[in-house]
Amino acid sequence: MKSFLTSPALSNNSPASDINFLVKFLWFCSGANTSVLKKCQVDHDKYAAIGFIILLTAILASVSGGYALWTVFNSQAMATLFGGFWGLMIGSLDRFLVSTTRKEEHWSFQQIAFITIRVSVAIFIALVVAKPLEIKIFEKPIRAKLVEENFLQLIKAYSEIEDKEKANQALEKELDILKQQRDKKSQEVICEIDGTCGTTKVGHGPAFREKQKELNVISQEYEKKKQDSEKQINENRQRIAELTKKRDFELAEIDNEREKADDIMTQLEILDKLENKKTFYSKTTFYITLLFVLINVSPILAKMLLKRSLYDIALE
Repeated sequence: MKSFLTSPALSNNSPASDINFLVKFLWFCSGANTSVLKKCQVDHDKYAAIGFIILLTAILASVSGGYALWTVFNSQAMATLFGGFWGLMIGSLDRFLVSTTRKEEHWSFQQIAFITIRVSVAIFIALVVAKPLEIKIFEKPIRAKLVEENFLQLIKAYSEIEDKEKANQALEKELDILKQQRDKKSQEVICEIDGTCGTTKVGHGPAFREKQKELNVISQEYEKKKQDSEKQINENRQRIAELTKKRDFELAEIDNEREKADDIMTQLEILDKLENKKTFYSKTTFYITLLFVLINVSPILAKMLLKRSLYDIALE
């Protein structure tokens, strides 16, 4: 240990003035002991990189937390304030996890247990940070899904419109069938007089009178059916117009409300539906979350998987 402390790799020949403020700040973010780290020149870049990752996580957490709160209160001031607080808290927690993770000469069960806990907390932090940003990334598909659900809900709520339209179609079809029957009887009467069909005898004979009687019956039935059907069809059309106007008004109102429905719970629910419906969304959100997990866990893994450095020995 004495020979190590007097080695050129660990010396006081690197004055603080030679190290710029940004590097010092990144060291601070990494949770390193700057007075010891200044003497270990070979570890300067390593802890600057670790500090940059923690700083990046804090910035992403700030953006994520600010957006999450903006969806609740729709206030830029509150979102900015909370975003800054959230980023500071996440950054401090990450800094604490990394600073308390030390590379020892020999692995122990206690060290493995502590590392497992720290990695688990880091993964949880990554999940919390990633989700609001995923919602922002998929904002347009979420909006489209909300509009689709609104429309389907209105269609279901105003199913009477479709029922009335089907009823009108059925009435018109029945009336058309009865009209065709009447026209057919009328044609039979005409050709019976001409002698071109039926008995083939010209004139108003018994066959003509029988067919004329049938024509009168079906004509009266048609006229009555037409009168009743037109009355019912007009009533249905009037009801359809009223319901359509009301539905369109409610659709506009709900669209406006949905535009304001930026709360994170609603958007999480819709994003979950998109993930269940299409594998593209589930795969994309998985990779985004995995990226955040790797970013957040990498400082701890870097300290544990890399070789024991001069800084670790000096700090011990």
